[in-house]
Amino acid sequence: TPEWNYFRVRAAVIDSIAEHFADAGITKVIGAIYKIPLYNLLGDEGTTHFQMAYNIYNLILAISTAGVPVALSRLIAAARASGRPVQAKRYFSVGMGLFGIVGIAGTLFMFLLSQNLADLIGDGEISLAVKVLSPAVLFAAVVSVLRGYSQGHNDMVPTSLSQIMEVACKLIFGLAIAWLLASQGADLPTIAAGAIVGVTIGMGLAIPVMGIYARKIARGDRGETAFDTPKTIGQTAAEIVRVGLPITLGASAMTLITLVDSTLVMRTLQDGAGFSYQTAKDLFGNALQEEITYDVTVGDQPVATKKAFDYVVSTTDEFTAAIRALGNSSATDLERVVILTLRVTDELGETGKRSLVLEAMGRRANLILLDAEGRI
Repeated sequence: TPEWNYFRVRAAVIDSIAEHFADAGITKVIGAIYKIPLYNLLGDEGTTHFQMAYNIYNLILAISTAGVPVALSRLIAAARASGRPVQAKRYFSVGMGLFGIVGIAGTLFMFLLSQNLADLIGDGEISLAVKVLSPAVLFAAVVSVLRGYSQGHNDMVPTSLSQIMEVACKLIFGLAIAWLLASQGADLPTIAAGAIVGVTIGMGLAIPVMGIYARKIARGDRGETAFDTPKTIGQTAAEIVRVGLPITLGASAMTLITLVDSTLVMRTLQDGAGFSYQTAKDLFGNALQEEITYDVTVGDQPVATKKAFDYVVSTTDEFTAAIRALGNSSATDLERVVILTLRVTDELGETGKRSLVLEAMGRRANLILLDAEGRI
């Protein structure tokens, strides 16, 4: 009856939400257990190497796989709801081939251009860590397709198990390898690369686990109707890309901002504030250590960036002198609003006052020029 279907769907939704929160809680706890001893082992410099390499991986991973689970789960669920299990399988097979190719391309890109990527973001010693992470892009692409397949069948258990396995492998293998390398006197870039191996191992081991569940789901998804003629491979691939591309662009934008953010901090510490490469690594790593205490962000600004730029601003006398030469700056009672008051001379040679108001609000900002009367 319709009432029974309603309660069954509501119960399934509640179960999925409960599984998601339980999984999120477990992964957060394991992640904290992993990060605290790891950062203590790596120190400020090693933490910088670890995080900068991971930022590169996150961007390439987002570009390669971010929209896959959502796109496939949506398309597969729609096909099953309309009584088309053959089309649902076509989505899965085409998705696996399509994103397998994307994963291979991402892996090769990271591996072959590891030194170029390291130099680009201002930490030239993370080439080995980037290479170690590169296979994880391919593994993640495969896992993402398997997650989308299981989610399209209203089964969140495989996704939860794979996520827990990933963080558990980071904890067990990453910490163990990092400790072993440190005990043998390896340098910090090598220890950071060893710590990051756990990410690749976790992704690799998640594949057989997800594969077992996928086969189990496929065995229970039999039968077809007379009109269940699947779309062509090209049509199916185009539909997956159409649904997944907006999600991928959104996720990639955020990870790109994080990577650019970190890169600017490292380069500003060296080129702008005049710190040596070694000092810049220590300062940035120290800021990353603060993330554990201050929970990643203050407002909507990453703690690492805020802390590191605190060092830049507080130690760059040239910057302070330049501001004073221009006029007076002040911070209002409103958060993230700065007013820079300037003394100017107009075309008639008369001296006046102008105010430059900066409203910085996350990804959006306004820069407003006011005259002496406060008019725009």
